Amino acid sequence: MGIETAEDRAVFLNPDEFGEEATLFPGLPSARTIAVVYEESWTAADPETGVPVSSTTPRLFTRTDDLSGVEQGDRVTVAGKVWRFADLQPDGTGFTIGVLTR
Repeated sequence: MGIETAEDRAVFLNPDEFGEEATLFPGLPSARTIAVVYEESWTAADPETGVPVSSTTPRLFTRTDDLSGVEQGDRVTVAGKVWRFADLQPDGTGFTIGVLTR
């Protein structure tokens, strides 16, 4: 079961609390600003060499409705950096995690 309304979900993304603004470019020249929670969490990868590689995985968390029309490869600007969506992972509760890449 998801959080009931879009307004309820927006509470978690409030830029005055936990979130920040991101600008989406889901097809040039249109752009729009949405509220997200952005993170670059640490991750370790083992690229079949047996040698662990330390890296970060940039992601944003936002309302699924706010990503309407956004596809893999579309650009987003958040935290002063320009990214592309590598993957969009809706969680079934009204939120989506966008995995980002350069």
